Amino acid sequence: MLEGKPGGGSHAGGDLMDRGPATKSAAVQFGDFVFDASARRLYEHNPEIALNPKALDVLAYLIEHPRRILSKEELLKEVWGEVSVTDDALVQRVLDVRKALRDQARNPQFVRTHARRGYEWIAEPAGAVADTGNARCGGSDRNVLGPDMNMS
Repeated sequence: MLEGKPGGGSHAGGDLMDRGPATKSAAVQFGDFVFDASARRLYEHNPEIALNPKALDVLAYLIEHPRRILSKEELLKEVWGEVSVTDDALVQRVLDVRKALRDQARNPQFVRTHARRGYEWIAEPAGAVADTGNARCGGSDRNVLGPDMNMS
């Protein structure tokens, strides 16, 4: 996927959505959230949470590899592909994910930071959701876009 273009797509390593069973076809529920990977949408209770496209890519990759410490290098390669970005781009997208999920680095429920090693998805899935149409039936969207919607 080209940097800064909204929506899903392919990058040098292939399409993120073709990789893991946890997010391939059904939406995944964890806590009060539903992540529909194929539609690239995150919901809480009912309203959709607006989130930077790269933050959604980071979230998808974390969910696809639960309980595994993912190095910054792996995340950068798999999410950004051949596009050269700094670690700061990844750190900002992880912060966007945490903000959207109201997760705290010191007491994480979803994303654990392993100092100088990487990040780990620690949430236990509540299960697959067959129809995400019910997940977005009312309420207003919660906007937690990063400061640079079109960046990284």
